[in-house]
Amino acid sequence: MRPMKDKRPPRITVDGEEVPAAAVEFELNRLVRFYRGYLAQAEIDKEMDALRERATQQAIGAKLLLNEAEMLALAPDEREIDTRIRRMEQDAGGGEKFRAALANQKLTLDMVRDGIRRGRRIDMLVEKIVAEVPEPTETDLREHFEAHRAEYEGKDGDADYAAKADAVRNFLRHARRGNAISEYVADLREKTEVLIE
Repeated sequence: MRPMKDKRPPRITVDGEEVPAAAVEFELNRLVRFYRGYLAQAEIDKEMDALRERATQQAIGAKLLLNEAEMLALAPDEREIDTRIRRMEQDAGGGEKFRAALANQKLTLDMVRDGIRRGRRIDMLVEKIVAEVPEPTETDLREHFEAHRAEYEGKDGDADYAAKADAVRNFLRHARRGNAISEYVADLREKTEVLIE
């Protein structure tokens, strides 16, 4: 594997299919945007090699999920895709402006439709994966809150469970679902040839 100090994205193949460098860059940009909400730019810059590695792994995971969703023949509702395209047209200021934006990006409506379809297939698979993840119990919530009380303290130093219960529930729900998806991707990866060069 190439050292992550090299700023070029690595060449990645999953069962012989190349993962586009743009997929890694997309994941990296998403991570950077997320961490900007919590860290100063200097801290993000210090962590850039780790973020690049994480982006690479996330792009591989996305490819594995897409391949699995296609193998399972998950078929999104075409009306939902039409609705998303209409919303994109509205956001662009109308159909004419939307088509001009597509042309400017060298995209066709079919390419956009296919991208939405692929994204929705992954969403459907993720929904299937997390469907069986149990909701945190009241005991889970209280135990987590007590173990992490300082993290939930407000600016006034107050960490009242009743006021923070929704935040604790959301955190645990998100963490459990993330773990289920990570385990599913790890299982897929064990059955797949992944090369990073």
